[in-house]
Amino acid sequence: MPYRNNRLSTDEAKTVSDKAMTTVHELAANDFEGGTIYQVELIGKDVKGNQTSKLIETFSTSKDDLPPVISQIQTESALSQGKTVKVQSVISWYTNEPTIGYVAYEKGVITGDKEFSQKIPIEVSYGKKHVAVITKFEPGTVYSFRVYANDSAGNTTISKTFTVLTPKQKESVFQLILKNFESTFGWVGKLNQ
Repeated sequence: MPYRNNRLSTDEAKTVSDKAMTTVHELAANDFEGGTIYQVELIGKDVKGNQTSKLIETFSTSKDDLPPVISQIQTESALSQGKTVKVQSVISWYTNEPTIGYVAYEKGVITGDKEFSQKIPIEVSYGKKHVAVITKFEPGTVYSFRVYANDSAGNTTISKTFTVLTPKQKESVFQLILKNFESTFGWVGKLNQ
């Protein structure tokens, strides 16, 4: 369990176990945060059920000076029908350590290191799996975006720039027939003028 603001955070307790009967044990605990103090309890049982334990009240990890790694960035967009057609885009990504993050975006294809003027609010809790939902995209439009990840040690990573083309509403059968008819008989469209 980690200490948060000098208090033991019992809701973050995790257990790692090994059921092998041996005198030497090696367990991998991969969820430790760098530069954090933990309380660790080691418990062992023998074949007869006798138990022994050792409490390490202030186990400390080394300071985290490496930025998080962002991976598996995916996007999915869909149209929502109603009085007006709206686009809902979901952007998801993973990080190699617990982070909080956000997505910054801009309309159009953006190259270089230009700052994006639009962003979603930053996440409120640390995690390795992240999801952002954007409902402000316009249908049939290209947007550029970047993912930002911040770990508890203050290290920040910014992804490369990605682009997404949002879906647009399909034309009705009548609109397709009329468009085809106008392209075949161009003079029909001039009758209304």
